[in-house]
Formats: sequence, C-alpha cells, structure tokens
Amino acid sequence: MDAAYAEYARSVGLNESCLSVLSVICAHDSCTQTMLKEMWSLPKQTVYTAVTFFLKKGWIQMDDMPDDRRNKTIHLTKKGKKEAGTIVKAVRGSEEQAMSDLSRSEQKQLLALTERYISACSQAIQDRRK
Repeated sequence: MDAAYAEYARSVGLNESCLSVLSVICAHDSCTQTMLKEMWSLPKQTVYTAVTFFLKKGWIQMDDMPDDRRNKTIHLTKKGKKEAGTIVKAVRGSEEQAMSDLSRSEQKQLLALTERYISACSQAIQDRRK
C-alpha cells in the first residue's frame, strides 16, 4: 500500500511525506505545523521541509495566529487549491474506487478487521511497554 502512495507521489513531483502533509492541508480550511506533525506522526523537521517546499511553490500561505504569534496557520493559496486539489483528488478517487470494487459485505468486513487489527496492535504495543 505504502509503495503505491510513494510511487504516485513521485509521479507528481512529491515525496510520500509531502503527499501526506498536502492531504491534511487540503482537507482543512486551516491547520498548523503541529497539527500536521500529530496527524501523521511525522518528525517536526519533515513537516517543516514539506511546508517550506509548498511555500516556495506558492501553494500555501502562512498567517500569524491572533492569539499566539509564535504559531502560524497554514492555508492553501488559489494556486495551491488548483494544483494540490488535483493531486489529492486523484488519490481520494483511487481510494474510493478501490473501496467501491468491494461488495458492501466485503467493505464491512475490511473495516471491522482493520479496526480489530489496530486495537490488537495497540494493545500489544502497550503490553510490551509494561
């Protein structure tokens, strides 16, 4: 799965981390670098690099937060909405197509098993920390 996302990201001139960051920026009217870091569990430097990349392309702008000038909100520019929107829409369309290729029963089974796996994996990790 990750290989498919990485290959697509490369085909549009991005790396996988940039694609992940871009998907969050496109999904929200505004976000912060902290939000991007936490949503994908990415290192701060990776998020900074992606944000800087998109700033240089003119796809995003950053504005001071009124209540905390140390933090900035990230917004898509008009150019960013067009360019990034096309990239992210293609990914979402592929995900939706893949899901629609499954029967309703298969979709429910996939989601139930995925939730079960995530829960079991999380529990196993917690158990190892004890």
